[in-house]
Amino acid sequence: AGELRPAAATFEAFHSLWRKFNALPERFDVDRGKLHDTLAYYPLRPELAESCYALYHATRDARYLQIGAEMVTSLNSAARTFFGFAAIKSVRSMALEDQMPSFFLAETLKYLYLLFDEASFANTHAESYVFTTEGHLIPLSTAFHGPGPAPPTDEQLSAYGVLQLRELIARASLPHGDCIEKGQLRERARLAARRLEAERRSEVEARQAQDPRKLVCRTPASS
Repeated sequence: AGELRPAAATFEAFHSLWRKFNALPERFDVDRGKLHDTLAYYPLRPELAESCYALYHATRDARYLQIGAEMVTSLNSAARTFFGFAAIKSVRSMALEDQMPSFFLAETLKYLYLLFDEASFANTHAESYVFTTEGHLIPLSTAFHGPGPAPPTDEQLSAYGVLQLRELIARASLPHGDCIEKGQLRERARLAARRLEAERRSEVEARQAQDPRKLVCRTPASS
């Protein structure tokens, strides 16, 4: 985090291999300055595209946009097929495999797309989310989470047993020790359900007020 200089230097080393082979071989022997004998394939891995995306957003250096465009051009010329894209069997021959790994769509293309789409959700909310190593967005704040489940309706409560009624009452921080009959317990549970629903609605409104784009989705209110 924040180590931009070594990150950029490492990126340049791998990018030099991409420019040399029009793809990134799985293994390169630095000591001998040559491709590995058996690991010269490129399975459309996303790490270089991800690094390009991250470095651009960290530095705003337009050169990373140019590199991203070069990668798109290379992929279209070397790996694109009629039905999609194919892994490269060897960067020596540029022969193709009869497969396209799922991470190519989930990560490689995602990062290249986001590199050029400044108006995307991921970019306009970059300070609120982080990407996992598999390219999934994870919110950094619970304000982006949806509200909890709606409490049960009166009809649903009628099917609740004693233990379920007590658990619901406890969720609303209400006492139930004074409820002798099951009917009393059920009536207290109705009060608990109304309290929980009011708290849930208040939570939704508070979270929507924090987020101008109203990201928290409303769920059907209990009747």
